[in-house]
Amino acid sequence: MNTAEQTNTDFAVPSPLSYPAARLRLGIAYVGVIVLAAIILLMVDLPGSVLIRTLEARFSVFAGVGLLIGLWTLLSLPFDLIGGYLMPRAFKREVGSFSRRLAILVRGAFCHAGFLWMVSAGYLLAAHIGGWALVPVVAVVFLIQQIAGQKSFARLVGDLSESKNAPGESRVVPISFASSREASFSGGIVGWPGNDRIVVAEEWRQKLEPRLYELFVGRRIAAVELGLRRRGVVISFLWNMVGIFGASYLSGLSGGSLAELLDFACITTLWSFAGLLLLPGPTRNAVAAIDRQMLAMGYTREDLAELARVTSDWQDGEKQRPQAVEAIFHPQPSLENRMAALEDGSSGWAAWNVARTTLYLSWSGLGLLSRAVHSNAGRPDLWAMGAVD
Repeated sequence: MNTAEQTNTDFAVPSPLSYPAARLRLGIAYVGVIVLAAIILLMVDLPGSVLIRTLEARFSVFAGVGLLIGLWTLLSLPFDLIGGYLMPRAFKREVGSFSRRLAILVRGAFCHAGFLWMVSAGYLLAAHIGGWALVPVVAVVFLIQQIAGQKSFARLVGDLSESKNAPGESRVVPISFASSREASFSGGIVGWPGNDRIVVAEEWRQKLEPRLYELFVGRRIAAVELGLRRRGVVISFLWNMVGIFGASYLSGLSGGSLAELLDFACITTLWSFAGLLLLPGPTRNAVAAIDRQMLAMGYTREDLAELARVTSDWQDGEKQRPQAVEAIFHPQPSLENRMAALEDGSSGWAAWNVARTTLYLSWSGLGLLSRAVHSNAGRPDLWAMGAVD
């Protein structure tokens, strides 16, 4: 056995826990730590805290914001290393070298932190000029920028590269291709509603059989044509605007102080957590609605099951999971529950990818959970364009 093989063998720790279940536990811990920290910070006297007093005494407010964001980024790094390198290695997943993975994580975290600093600076200036009521107005600008530039943000924080369109890909909805080293990257639908563009993972296009590839692309076209993608974007936008408006008012973000801004971020983070609990349902309902549309177009249940089975394997999915666990933690249904929904015949209120779109847009509210959920931990390629079916 050579040295590399010996290293992999020694690192792999036998465990009765599946890889998806292990990632779920990591996500629960990652999110839980951030939520608990936000609650504690809101319960103590922030303006009088040692940290805030020290930063405000020694640095400008903008430099203080940079230091706080840098501290959060540094404290998040262990979780990202576990999710992006240590855990995949332990379960014998392909992750590349440690130096390569660390470089991707550091670059993504730095770019994400830069955007958070830009948003923070914008809100502090808005609060100084027009009080807390001007902050939501500025937030609209940031949110529109995120929606219109989602693919650019994904390339900025992730390790994505543009791929040329394959022959014959001129369709009702324009299609482009992006290449990623992350097997769970599936692409998505980007752009402002009405100017929708489908992004397909180049690796998925190459690996899917032609029949399954047509079904895969057809499902995303259906998400646009049925209005489910538009609804998902609108609800995500409104959800974050409600959080930003409430946080601006409750934090008293009018004097433009560092303590007020930290209060603001803690409140929007808790609002994002509420979204994590409430919005996966409409996302799963959209999956069911699109599946039924594909049946109406002539595809079979066997076609849908085969595509779901293949793509679920690439996205760390599970063939089955308890309904209660899925209801809280998973916007994408397991294969078993997805097929059961087809038999049931009703989907309920549906909005395509609303849960993960809301997390992405929470950047504009200084929400801190978008990187922490189990599907995204340690995976910068998914921070701006999360895994979708």
